[in-house]
Amino acid sequence: MQRIESYGIAIPASTKIGVEINPLVVEKIIEVAMNWQADLIVMGTHGASGVKNFFFGSNTSNMVAKSEVPVLAIPEKYQFEKIESIAMASDLGDFQCELGKVIPFATALNARIDILYLDFGIDPYGRKEYKVIQYVEKTSYKKIRFIKQKATIELTLLKQLRAYLDEQKPEWLIMFPGEYSFWEKLLLHSKTEKMVNSMELPLLSIRKRKIEL
Repeated sequence: MQRIESYGIAIPASTKIGVEINPLVVEKIIEVAMNWQADLIVMGTHGASGVKNFFFGSNTSNMVAKSEVPVLAIPEKYQFEKIESIAMASDLGDFQCELGKVIPFATALNARIDILYLDFGIDPYGRKEYKVIQYVEKTSYKKIRFIKQKATIELTLLKQLRAYLDEQKPEWLIMFPGEYSFWEKLLLHSKTEKMVNSMELPLLSIRKRKIEL
């Protein structure tokens, strides 16, 4: 096991290092990740606002749009700190599958999962909420909270999500983009918004599975 002295990072002997020259950066990284059977792609976002670049178009946003492998986007100026909580933004349409993908990350980090649901009043009887609470109570991982936040159509989803992150300050945000999904619409419509300030936290994107109707 080798060590990078300046960072004190130990590199396992099984680490693979590859060099590829290709103008199609995103496509080539995905190809390599698939060939190497990678479980995660890690990318840095650059500029004054990592998340701003993420939403407004970059290699990272293209990667999220195209990759079936989960992508962890880390802002350029991010300073690592102990991960106490992970915000899992969900429309609850496929929460069992989503939670099943998040729990391994949370377990490895010994972090709490906060399932964030922005409530627009489309489920007045709370059926989705009830199903989530019942499922969480039966889950072996006990560090899970369900958080329902009242939402409004007067503000964009992105702004309301941002307000939650600024208040609760989780160390990570996890989202599940997918074709025609709640969060896919958030990503598409966010291009029309002025996002001046940065959200300086890593964002893990896990592709939403396609559900056959």
